[in-house]
Amino acid sequence: NKTWLKFPAGTDYSYSNLGFDLASAIIAQKSGESFSDYLKSRIFLPLSMTNTTADDKEVVLNKNRTEGNISAVKKKHYPIPLPGSGAVYTSLIDFIKYAQLLMNYGETTNKILIDKKYLYEMYKINIQNYGLGTYIDKSSDILYINHNGGGFGYSATLLWFPEYDLGAVILCNRPCNT
Repeated sequence: NKTWLKFPAGTDYSYSNLGFDLASAIIAQKSGESFSDYLKSRIFLPLSMTNTTADDKEVVLNKNRTEGNISAVKKKHYPIPLPGSGAVYTSLIDFIKYAQLLMNYGETTNKILIDKKYLYEMYKINIQNYGLGTYIDKSSDILYINHNGGGFGYSATLLWFPEYDLGAVILCNRPCNT
């Protein structure tokens, strides 16, 4: 509540996690459940993403988790303070299931988990090749959509090519660019 816009909405672009944090707080308030429980019941369980959580307590208790490849992170687990901006921990298999959900425009096994109209909003360029949480480009006449994230010794990339029905996910326990 003590922040301000760098410029009027819709005139320029600057990445900020605050929008994701605000969205997760609204979801929690409107649904009456924590953001992590909301994700679990609406996305993770229906997709059988059994190794995915946004609940930091589950991460700490999981003996089969990887640790970020930064010395401070290996010594101590650092919880993500605001779940909307990157508190999801997942496995490669589960991340692929999520990518498939996006590539299938919110539908899985004849069940709609996310209405197409919301995904179309994500995939629509608002300003400077950026949609709602997605980077969109048509380099060399090939459309691709992606989102990258990282912190505390981890990084992840989700990339897909809608015209080719092809996607890829990358998980690293260090920054992927090193």
